[in-house]
Amino acid sequence: MTSHPSLQPVLRRSSVATLVQFLRNERDDVMAQPGTADHSENAAYVRGLQYAIDTITTMWASAVIASDALEQTIREDLVEDEIETSETAKAVDYLTDAVDYL
Repeated sequence: MTSHPSLQPVLRRSSVATLVQFLRNERDDVMAQPGTADHSENAAYVRGLQYAIDTITTMWASAVIASDALEQTIREDLVEDEIETSETAKAVDYLTDAVDYL
């Protein structure tokens, strides 16, 4: 899903960091206003901002972990392919040598 072309511009580390920083600044600005704790609407807004920050951070971390796991799997597959190719090449060399010997 993260490889979909329409999501690529959004899923840059700097974009996510900018969004999270914007939300944190907004949360901090609202919390700095006098009487925020007493006003339930502001308190709910702050909780919503914190929830958004936590969700985005968790989703980003999950995307990075999934991307790293996929990269590792691809690397392992490439190594296995190289080993198989190498073993096949050795077998062909042995057969060629055997045919030449005959």
